Amino acid sequence: MNCKDARKVWGHPEGPVEGVRKLFPMAFERIHLVAKGFAHKLENPFNAAVQKDAKALGVTSYFYVTHGDDRDPVTEEVHAILGDTAVGQEISHYFSKLFGVSMRLGNICCSGCSGYSGDVTPEEIVAIQKAAIKNNPD
Repeated sequence: MNCKDARKVWGHPEGPVEGVRKLFPMAFERIHLVAKGFAHKLENPFNAAVQKDAKALGVTSYFYVTHGDDRDPVTEEVHAILGDTAVGQEISHYFSKLFGVSMRLGNICCSGCSGYSGDVTPEEIVAIQKAAIKNNPD
């Protein structure tokens, strides 16, 4: 995210998660839906296709992916939020506590967002990326 927004997020009196919620309400809601999908093992067609192809590439860890429109401003905000290492960590911790499931939220594919547990290996992340790119509807 840009420096101006980062200062607002980190300067929020209730902390960075509330800063994200207030500054980027639609992006926060989208991240919430991804976290919920991960925690409750929900399905969507993109996730099912990526799961199948990633499994064929040797991925055994659980993960969840969604796909958003590359040109959507909310998608860009989600990428900015989750692409910031510290804010992404805080958001992941918040949703882990909220849903009672350890998760690390991050960007995968082009505009997709993924939630994955701590046991996903670096090699599996690359395999998930390849499967997501292959199944990207854009």
